[in-house]
Amino acid sequence: MRLPLYSNLDRCALVVCVAAACGMLNLLAAAAASPHGVLQWRLGNQWAVRQGPWKLLHNPNDQADAGKLAPQDKEWFLANVDEDMSERTNLAPRRAEIVERLRKLAPAGAE
Repeated sequence: MRLPLYSNLDRCALVVCVAAACGMLNLLAAAAASPHGVLQWRLGNQWAVRQGPWKLLHNPNDQADAGKLAPQDKEWFLANVDEDMSERTNLAPRRAEIVERLRKLAPAGAE
């Protein structure tokens, strides 16, 4: 009997489980930390900026749940990815100061 091969995601999950079992999650997190203070990207009329735990999307295009974005979420979507990894809650209406700070870091030619 042949066992199925693990996907990349399964291997990553296995590494996290082993690290947790050995008490090494802090070491793993430090090794995975980004050396960049700000990440930004563009795709068509959509762009995003990530700084620390905050990710701001302009004109988000939700491929996972197509059509499920509320109308007020279709222009600006702010997520704290440390607290909401699946990016389901739009914090833009409640955190206007973070939206403004990240908008200033938009990719060249955005908006």
